[in-house]
Amino acid sequence: MHRRGFTLVETLISAFILSIILAALFMVLKIGGQSRSEGSAKVDLQAKARQAIHYLSRDVRQSTAYNIVNQSPWTVISDHFRFNKVQSWTSSGGGQLVFDNNYIDYTYDDTEEKIIRREIDSSGNTTWTLEFSGIVDYPFFTRDTGGAIVGLNKNDLQTSNKMVFKVVARGEGRASILFTLEAEVKIRNNE
Repeated sequence: MHRRGFTLVETLISAFILSIILAALFMVLKIGGQSRSEGSAKVDLQAKARQAIHYLSRDVRQSTAYNIVNQSPWTVISDHFRFNKVQSWTSSGGGQLVFDNNYIDYTYDDTEEKIIRREIDSSGNTTWTLEFSGIVDYPFFTRDTGGAIVGLNKNDLQTSNKMVFKVVARGEGRASILFTLEAEVKIRNNE
């Protein structure tokens, strides 16, 4: 007698093999989705750090070391600096820089883990604020006379005319992600 169909054992073996293939496919898709999420979180974190470095570098290039030192309320090492942007250059009297009356003010808040950028008018009113969150370490440095990177301070800033920004940003993925970006900016040395 010739039977048609599958036996119970054949059906169970086929179902077992199919379940292994489906489980493997599910794991591959799950890992792929996690990798995509992790990659996206890293890209967002890098973009955030680059944006902070961009603003810091661009703003500081528009001032002088002398102006930063004299406008900032410092003691020794600072988590805060302030300056006026250079508005123009006069050709009369040997040429002098003309500064804007408004201030750019940067503060690092270590409890909130953020850099705060404020534009302040000549009356002391904040006209615009931008915050860079997830910054986990002090970002403002300069170079000492030996060329080593040190915390931002008046003496070394006036001597080197350089600011170093080190932005360490934290993001979240499957685990906490850290991304560090550094930039060194040569500042005008004219008073």
